[in-house]
Amino acid sequence: MTCQMQLSEDPGPSTKLVRTFCDQLALDAPEDSLVRGLATKVSYDREREQRLITLQNEWQWLFRDARQFAQMAVPDEEVQLLDKSRALFQAWDRFQQQLPTDQRRDLRGQPPSIKLLFETVQNASATWQDKRAGTRRGRLKRIFARLCSSCEEHSQLMAVIPSDDKYISLLTGSLSAIALATINHERLAEGVADGIKQLSDDLVFWNKQLGVHGDNLAMHGYIKDLYVVIFEFLTDVFVEWSSSGWQRFVSSFNKNSFDRLLGSKRVQMDAIAARLDREANLETQRRIRAMYDDQLKLTQSNKDHIAELKALALDLGSKSQRFLEGLDFKPIAGPHLVQVSGPVTHIRAIEDVPDTDSDAGDLPPTDFHKREDLEKAISSYQDVPKLQDDELGGILYDTSQLLLDSGVANRLQSWTKSDEADRLWIQGPRDTTRPSQNTLTAISLVALAKRHDIPLISYFCAIADDRHGAGLLPDSLAEMVSSLILQMVAQLPSQFTTGLDLSPARLGLVDKSVGSISEKLDLIRDLRSLLPKFVICIIDCLQILEDRKDRAHTRLLQQVVYCLCTFDSDHEDAKTSTKVCFTTDGYVDILGAAARADALEKVYYEIDVADGAVDDTKYAN
Repeated sequence: MTCQMQLSEDPGPSTKLVRTFCDQLALDAPEDSLVRGLATKVSYDREREQRLITLQNEWQWLFRDARQFAQMAVPDEEVQLLDKSRALFQAWDRFQQQLPTDQRRDLRGQPPSIKLLFETVQNASATWQDKRAGTRRGRLKRIFARLCSSCEEHSQLMAVIPSDDKYISLLTGSLSAIALATINHERLAEGVADGIKQLSDDLVFWNKQLGVHGDNLAMHGYIKDLYVVIFEFLTDVFVEWSSSGWQRFVSSFNKNSFDRLLGSKRVQMDAIAARLDREANLETQRRIRAMYDDQLKLTQSNKDHIAELKALALDLGSKSQRFLEGLDFKPIAGPHLVQVSGPVTHIRAIEDVPDTDSDAGDLPPTDFHKREDLEKAISSYQDVPKLQDDELGGILYDTSQLLLDSGVANRLQSWTKSDEADRLWIQGPRDTTRPSQNTLTAISLVALAKRHDIPLISYFCAIADDRHGAGLLPDSLAEMVSSLILQMVAQLPSQFTTGLDLSPARLGLVDKSVGSISEKLDLIRDLRSLLPKFVICIIDCLQILEDRKDRAHTRLLQQVVYCLCTFDSDHEDAKTSTKVCFTTDGYVDILGAAARADALEKVYYEIDVADGAVDDTKYAN
């Protein structure tokens, strides 16, 4: 507060020159950081001097007739405070005349400040020479030191009162006079100590109350009333102490007389403080009620927003579903195998028929197969994976909640329209609910392929995980590969001939517990060569099968991904076209390596569209 500063003397010619120089610099180089700092310091000094001059002018008001001045410049509610401050000033003046000459102050000069109060209490406490904190003198020192801190901290209280610098000067000046008098008359300090202690505690508490409820006008009025009573109390103290000669005053003043003097004012302060407490409690209740009402409104607003978001999500989901349903796969024309109808013969493509001069014994041996026979052979094995059609049908109803990212939608559109083999990896956020948006997208692609009667193999790792629980990852990987074998056998022509080994013993690899992953993958490659040229492969939630700590398992998983991504390169003569789509919730190391090797293309979004806004879709090769 400005009252803590002493009035400065005239700046002098040197200071004026510095300020003139600073003002010119501010005009010439306003952007320079050093110039701005210097200008800020000069502006602060000027403002400080002006406020001190204003305080000195306000201080002179106390020498005028309070009521006459109040009628001219002060609102009605401030008249009583100004009147009491005038009475306190006069009592203080009379009291000072009773003090020794070296302890008097010229009231008409510089207004007292909190700094003066600190210095006075420090000087007084030094004269008491307290050696132990528990002594009477030590207690007095602590009480007056606490008073100084209270005055310094109650800026919130003084901000309520107009001309607060003037009133804080009056209060601190009065308390300084009391502390100064105790230098030679310790008994005075004993009498005033308890009252000062309680007043100090009250000032701190009232300041905290007003800090919490600073905008309550009723509490502002109670604070003004409290200052009126405090000023009256200090006035009575000064009048009592200066009503007789100094010697009589010293001998007659004691604790009892001070209690009598303080009693009535203390009752008034307590009554006002009680009203202040009640108003603070009411204000707290009003705020709690307002917060409660706001919370109810916010809850209702949230419910309305959630309902709107759900309606919007359903609308977007239906649009996404219609978009996927509107996609049309464009497979390469022409069958890959010639199916047998009528009498069974060895059927080959024209280019495979040997010249008449060729040796018929050089032709590779071929076997005739019926898909039905292959399926019967497979059914004899015990640990054959169960297809996921039932679970997919149940989740298919949830695709109305699908919120397809625009970047993913554009990439899927090109993926379905392409005439060539296309390998795609859609990476979504790791932390998401089941079924995730990627899973719903994969299921929609499966439904789309089935609707267009396009050969399809698919596997949803999350469905298997929910079905069997957390098991050994090698077993889960074997089940996935076996499931793909089972689906590929179901896609074979009803009757066909081939030189590949499709014996019941080899088909036994469809059993999860039979054979190695490498053997199963060899069978998958052979089966792919027997399928139509255009095939779709969809694998969802491959991150469930990933374990970076298990190197052996990681190598096997890598072999599976490599096999799926290189179907067409393995059978160049067949000119197959396989569209592969991996969808994962989070990053998968093996797919990342495949993307870096240009074995597939990755598209990913960083925020689940079901949970909020989607970041720009990013592509990585």
